[in-house]
Amino acid sequence: MLNVAGGKLTTYRRIALETLDRLRSELGLHRLDRRPWPLPGATGLEQVSLPLDLEPDVRTHLLHLYGSLAPEVLAPAVDDPSLLERLHSGGPDIAAQVNYAATHEWARNAEDVLCRRTTCFHRGLADEQTRGCVERVLAGTLAA
Repeated sequence: MLNVAGGKLTTYRRIALETLDRLRSELGLHRLDRRPWPLPGATGLEQVSLPLDLEPDVRTHLLHLYGSLAPEVLAPAVDDPSLLERLHSGGPDIAAQVNYAATHEWARNAEDVLCRRTTCFHRGLADEQTRGCVERVLAGTLAA
């Protein structure tokens, strides 16, 4: 077993390729595909059409974070407009992001959502009220 720790999203591919290169004989690999490969949501931005009207800062925020996956984040809000509510009045993160984090990114608690799946913590907006909002959305999403 080999564990790789550290690194950033921007270096994950280089780290993975170096690791595979070192394990090449053990894994029986003849060649490694070193071509660039975009992250999910990083392509097709020019064709993105969001299903709902959003405030400009929320729209920009979702496109920046999710790229061409933003419509997927917003899809449940078409039937449940409460998912368009902001998690905190001082930031652009919305409840649909919590839903998406739970259903697509394996988030299971408010700490994970606030610190790693939204920008709330980094903006200084992860207060008790925001935490309560995230917990309510998570409870509804995980119960479904």
